[in-house]
Amino acid sequence: MTFLHFSSYQNRVLSLVLLLATMVTPVPQALAQTLEVHALLTKVFNYSHELQLTDVDIEINRQRLQETRAAYFPTLNLRYTNEWFEDLSDGDGSFDSVGGTVISANGSKWKNVLGASLQYTLYDFGARKSLYDNARRDVAIARLIRSQKEISLSLQVLELYSRGLKTQDQLLHQAFVHDLRQDIFALSQRLHQAGSLDRLQIGEAAIAVAEASQRLDELTMVRAEVLHNLTSLSGEEYDPQLIGFTSLTPGANMSEIDVTALPEIQAYNLAIDKKQAEYKIARTSYLPRLSFYSSYSFYGSDSGDWSQALSNLDETNFACGIMLDLNIFNGLADQAKAARLRAELQRLTIERKKKIAENETTYRSLQHHAQLLSQRREQWQDFRKGLDSQAVMTERLAREQVLDRLSSLNLEVDLAAKGLQARLQDRERAVNLLKLQILAKGQYGEGASVLMSSAAVTDMGRGDIYE
Repeated sequence: MTFLHFSSYQNRVLSLVLLLATMVTPVPQALAQTLEVHALLTKVFNYSHELQLTDVDIEINRQRLQETRAAYFPTLNLRYTNEWFEDLSDGDGSFDSVGGTVISANGSKWKNVLGASLQYTLYDFGARKSLYDNARRDVAIARLIRSQKEISLSLQVLELYSRGLKTQDQLLHQAFVHDLRQDIFALSQRLHQAGSLDRLQIGEAAIAVAEASQRLDELTMVRAEVLHNLTSLSGEEYDPQLIGFTSLTPGANMSEIDVTALPEIQAYNLAIDKKQAEYKIARTSYLPRLSFYSSYSFYGSDSGDWSQALSNLDETNFACGIMLDLNIFNGLADQAKAARLRAELQRLTIERKKKIAENETTYRSLQHHAQLLSQRREQWQDFRKGLDSQAVMTERLAREQVLDRLSSLNLEVDLAAKGLQARLQDRERAVNLLKLQILAKGQYGEGASVLMSSAAVTDMGRGDIYE
């Protein structure tokens, strides 16, 4: 390696200024394809098998609701019976039955009956209504589960995307530092030959180059891992050599969140209501059920030909009545069921409290970090301006030979590290704000719309995903 001339040094200082400026508004111009979080999330939602399964679950529960609704309608049955009756009493019997219908008996014969019956539950102490309400809750719970999965998937994609974005910043920084370390090593060799540096300092410079190369390899592997994880979520292949991440654009304001309004907690509320209804249904098993029934039958017989018996369906009868069905004793199964449902209700209540506490902790942590990072943002902006001024000052001192070349290169490394730190903190602020906005939108079942919008999100109104 040869010593860099002063014009080359000026180019290096200019590169440092450009690097610091790029960390304010980074754009991966050298990459052939840019990855945008809004478009990425759309692909992830369309590809997600979990969301497809929740859509199927919603449809399954909708059909179960229709099944339960059928309990409000009477049941109508049609039955035909054909049997051979063998009279073993030599014609002494006066009556027999076929298909539950009593008819006169006079010798062995073919007997047929065609009957229609109707049954309808008149009163069951609210058991039927509770079953129907629970079926409606199942549909609502399935939709809330889908909404919660959208939020979780949005947060997962945002976390991966922000990691890729930070890694991109670090790769840009590390490539610049690697070049500086190589220049420092080359300059150290010349100074050693001139007797100004000892062999230990040469070794330290060589180690610094190796560490910079190793760090570049590590960051490249992290970037490849992030893209691999995004591929598994979106189903689309991403080339690490060609893809670049664009900046995140959160809303300007911090979002307030009522964690009890999140889909996950709403689903717990409905599950608790459902379990209470199941307990009510179990208690009604001790109570009688009042039903109405009626039947109309055609019957006939023939002593030798079954088909002739079928054509002789000319006798009829009609019956109707009211039936009271009361469960007196079934081995204490109903009591055990009621006790089990009470325990399950208690468990759901505790789980709900636990989940609320977890969400409150997550929300407070995000809010605290977002507030802290927002308060420091103006300081970071001033800090970045100071870094730019310091880079220019370094160039002037080197030009006036006030600062030696080796010291100026080491100073550039320090300036680049400080610029990266400020940028990564700004990235973290954007991620925290977006997470808060996703959770806030989730209160209305539209958390994913925060990232799926192609513009900066500032409107926190309701959406129409489930309308």
